[in-house]
Amino acid sequence: MKKTLLGIGFSVMVCMLAVCSNSAFAQGGFAVVTGEAVTKAVPGDFYLEGNRIPVEKRNAALLKNEKGARVVVGLIDTAGYSSQIKQKYNGMLITETKISVCGTSLDVGSYGFGLEQVMQDLVINKDFMHAYLDRLMKWIDEAGSRLVGLGVDVIWIGDDFGMQDGMVISPQLFREFFKPRYAYLFSKWKTLNPNVKIAFHSDGNIFPIIPDLIEVGLDILNPVQPKSMDPAKVKKMYGDKLTFWGTVDIQEVMPFGTVEDVANEVKLRIQTVGPGGGFIISPAHNIQAQVPLANILAYYEAAKKFGRYPLSGN
Repeated sequence: MKKTLLGIGFSVMVCMLAVCSNSAFAQGGFAVVTGEAVTKAVPGDFYLEGNRIPVEKRNAALLKNEKGARVVVGLIDTAGYSSQIKQKYNGMLITETKISVCGTSLDVGSYGFGLEQVMQDLVINKDFMHAYLDRLMKWIDEAGSRLVGLGVDVIWIGDDFGMQDGMVISPQLFREFFKPRYAYLFSKWKTLNPNVKIAFHSDGNIFPIIPDLIEVGLDILNPVQPKSMDPAKVKKMYGDKLTFWGTVDIQEVMPFGTVEDVANEVKLRIQTVGPGGGFIISPAHNIQAQVPLANILAYYEAAKKFGRYPLSGN
C-alpha cells in the first residue's frame, strides 16, 4: 500500500480559532484572558497573530494586591471555553486524522503581559511564574483531557522556544519551568488514551531541548524550520523516535523562489526526511500573501509526485 506524505501547515492561532465557537470566530478572535476576545482580525489584513493585542489588554491577566505585588488572577474562562469545544468540536482533517489544539504556556504569557516581562519573571520572579504556569496548566490540562475524551487522534500543543539561530530561553530554564509540566500533561493524556499522539510546535532552533521533549513523551515535532535547523540532521539524530511535520522553507523558497526552486525544495525534504516514514511534509509556517499561487501549486504537485512510497530519487 502506498502512503502519501502530503500535508499542509496550519498555525496554532488558526487551529485555536477552528475549535472555538462560531460566534467567537465571527467576532474575529477568541478569549484567552478574563473572558475577553483579545486577538482581533484586522480588516483587510492577511495575517493574524497575538502581537496585535493592545498593550492595555496585555495587562488584563495581571492584578496587584494591596501591597502592590503582582499576583496571578483568573487567566482563562475554563468552563466556557471547554463547553465551546464540547458543543462545537467537529474535528480537523489533516491526512484523515483529527488534530486539535489545546493551548500554550510561554506564548500565552507573552500575549498576556509582554515577552520582556516574561523573560524577567523567569529569572527574578520565579515564584510568580510557577504560580502563573500552574494556573494556566489547569486550563490546558482540562482542555486537552476533554479533547482526548472526544476521540481526537492527535493533541497539538507548543510554545515558540526557538529563535532563528538559538533558543529564546536557556535549556536550563526550559527544564525548570516547562519540561515538568509537559511531562505531566503528556503522561495524563496518554493515560486517558494510550493511542493518542502528541504534536509539539516550536519555531526556530530548539536542538538543545529535542531530547527533553522525547523524554517526556513527544511523538511529532513541528515545524522543523529549515533556516534554523537542518531537517536532514534532525532526522538522522531523532528519526527513530519522532515524526516530523513541516520542513519546507517559508522564509525564502516559497515566497521568493521559482516554481523549480519549490519543486526542488519539496523533493529534497522528502528524500532526506521521508525515508522510513515518520514525515508529514508541509510549509514551516503559514503561507503568506506574497507567496505566488504558482509556487503553492508547485508545492502540491511536487509533494504528490515525490511523496509516495517507495520513495524515488527521480
